[in-house]
Amino acid sequence: MYIRRPRSLTRAKIIFATIVGIFGGVYIWKPLLREELSKKKAEQPEIAIEFAEEGKSVKSSLWHQHLLIYNMKRSGLFNIINSHPALILATGLLFTGGMIFSYRKLIRPVLVEQKYREAQDYAEYLFNEEFKQKVANKSDS
Repeated sequence: MYIRRPRSLTRAKIIFATIVGIFGGVYIWKPLLREELSKKKAEQPEIAIEFAEEGKSVKSSLWHQHLLIYNMKRSGLFNIINSHPALILATGLLFTGGMIFSYRKLIRPVLVEQKYREAQDYAEYLFNEEFKQKVANKSDS
């Protein structure tokens, strides 16, 4: 289904409203995200101790990379994405973009073709009925 937009609502206005909405959402959710991030940072020393106890050296410059790899092995990709607010936002944007792309490139062409086929069948039916009526009128005369 196609939703028509008013002529006064330009693409630039829609993009501006989208950007303002995203920043508004970030502003509103920032305290919750900070709280979650502080919880994750509080959990990191325990993980680093466990990582060091396994006999692997932890260098200060590569500490975050090792910790990230260890977390990925330990808890899976889903928990890694949930541990970083930027990754949550990026995942949401990628998912939304994928849905829009799949609708525009895969679903909508099939629906449009089906709509045209139905319209063509209906027009053919009307043409045949009209033709039958003309033939019937000529035979009656």
